[in-house]
This record gives sequence, C-alpha cells and structure tokens, in this order.
Amino acid sequence: MNLVKANSMLQELMASAEIYGQLLTGKAPWVTSPVKRKDVELSLCLLEEVLDSYRIFLMVVVDPRITTLTTDQRIELIRLTEVVSFRWVHAGLNAQNLENQFQKWSKALRGGSTFEQVVDLIKPEIPHDDSIKREFEEIIESSSFVRAVLFKINQKKWDESHTITYSTSSFHVEHVAPDKPTDHWLGVLFPGDQSNRAVEYDAAVELWGNKTLLDWKINLAIKQKPFAQKKVGDTSPPPNGFK
Repeated sequence: MNLVKANSMLQELMASAEIYGQLLTGKAPWVTSPVKRKDVELSLCLLEEVLDSYRIFLMVVVDPRITTLTTDQRIELIRLTEVVSFRWVHAGLNAQNLENQFQKWSKALRGGSTFEQVVDLIKPEIPHDDSIKREFEEIIESSSFVRAVLFKINQKKWDESHTITYSTSSFHVEHVAPDKPTDHWLGVLFPGDQSNRAVEYDAAVELWGNKTLLDWKINLAIKQKPFAQKKVGDTSPPPNGFK
C-alpha cells in the first residue's frame, strides 16, 4: 500500500470516527440554526435511548461527503429516522428487519439516490397509527423507552424552546400508583375487590397512563405517598413532589 492511499484511508477513518462520536454524544455542530440544532440533538439523544441500529443510516445522513443533501434535508431524514425507530420499537416489530432497512437506505444514499427517493423508501416502512395506538393500551416495562417518549411529548407540546435539557440521570419514570403496592393504593385502584387485586395491581401500574416523568430528587421524595399528596406536592420547604 502506497503512502497516498494509506493517508486517504486514515482521513476517511478519522472522518467516520468524528461522525460516530457526534451520534453517540448527541451533537450536531453542522446545524447552524440554534433552534434546529437543539431539535436535532434531542432526537439523537432519544434515539440513543431506544436502539443502536439507527447509526447505520445516520452515519451516511450527516456525512458531509454526501454533498447531494442540504442541511434541512439531513434534518428531515433524522426526523424520519426517529419516527420509524420509535414506532418500530413501540409496535414490537423485529429489530433485525429494521436494521436491514437502515442498511438499504444507507446504500441508496451512498449510491446516489436523491433525498426524495430515499424518503419514498422510508415512509412505507413507518408503522401505522392504528398499531401504535393499540400498544398504548398495553403494559410497558422499559423505563428508558417510556422516558424518551414522555420527554418528547412534553417537549413538543410545552417546551419547544428546549428550556429543559434531556438527561437520563436527572429524570426518573415515576409510577403514579407506586410499583410496590400498599394497602392505601390497593384500595384506591380496586376498592372493595379482595380477590385478585394484588395480581391486577402489578399489571395496572405498568400501563402508560400510570407513568410520568419527575426530577429524580422529587421522585425519591414522594415514593408511595397518597395521590392527594403527590398531586399538590409537599409544600414544606423546600417543596417536593409537584405533579
């Protein structure tokens, strides 16, 4: 191998390593708009919570050597990657099949397909609303997935300016009715039912509607307290437990 070829391979390796590092750390220095950069960086952080295979496709999407894409087109492809990834995981579909799709889309981009052509490949693979809605009626035990979904919902509805920074260590998934039953909470969820309420309780507390996000300090403070106290919070200084 001559020196020129070796140097070229080294440069490519270094460029790929930089891109990979940006994906892992949730950084998007290539986005010049501060608002759009925050959107992209949040998407990268949440994707990292959900699965690993998304990197196969985004390694190509954010590669500056792919000169056919504009910044806005790269951002849209990241958004679509987030959509298909979250829906795929939520619907419980085969992870290997999604990885195969990422490989397919990556190959298309590197092979010269246009933005529009790649989008046309992605959209038919996005799980439909009906299957996603049904899954919200089922139990969900993955705290990392719940945290990512609830944070995204909160950001889209109430925090578009990104005043709250996503952090896996700062936010806990709080069970409104605690995951460990108490006599009080058994009576709240199943009043008068003395038969199988312990078993039913274990399933009920893992439903989506029983989960919310809380700062970890608040979560530790309220634990198994009654709902009335959880709802208004402990007002003794410093306040803790506000829902």
